[in-house]
Amino acid sequence: MAAPSAVNSQITDAITQANTKVLGDMPAMAAGELYQNAIRNLNLTLQNTVSNQQQPNEADLASPEAAKPDAEELEALIRQLKSE
Repeated sequence: MAAPSAVNSQITDAITQANTKVLGDMPAMAAGELYQNAIRNLNLTLQNTVSNQQQPNEADLASPEAAKPDAEELEALIRQLKSE
């Protein structure tokens, strides 16, 4: 039993109960944060996987257009070859 004090015992009991509840809730809150972090990391991994799969496809789509000469360049090349 606690030593007698000038504070009302009902007040000390209420504070003790509130503190006990906070301490009792901590393991559940920590587990919830752990699960949230695990799901967040999994989502980031999946997003990175999709992004990494799309990037080569985008590069493949851009390459033929950049390498394809336009009609004027082809005509100039044909004229040059005919003149040689």
